[in-house]
Amino acid sequence: MGKLFFTDHGEDASCTATVVTGANSSTVVTAGHCVNSSDLLGEDNQWTTNVMFVPGYRDGSAPYGKFVGRPERLRVRLPALHVRS
Repeated sequence: MGKLFFTDHGEDASCTATVVTGANSSTVVTAGHCVNSSDLLGEDNQWTTNVMFVPGYRDGSAPYGKFVGRPERLRVRLPALHVRS
C-alpha cells in the first residue's frame, strides 16, 4: 500500500494505491477517479497530471522511494459487470 500524489484540475490531490505483479513488474492500482475526473460541476473531464507513487507512505516518510508515473503508459481497466435479473 502507498499513496498516489497527483494534480487534478490544477489542485494537488492524493489517493491510496497499491502495487500488483504485472508483466512490467511495476503496476500500480488505484481508483479510477484518481486518474480521470471532471470538475465539481461534472464538466471538463481531464486526466490527472504530475503523478507520483510513494509505497509505504506514512506521515510524510517515503521508506521505499518515490516513483513518477508516466501518463503515456496509463491503462484503465474496468471490471465486467454481472447483472442479475
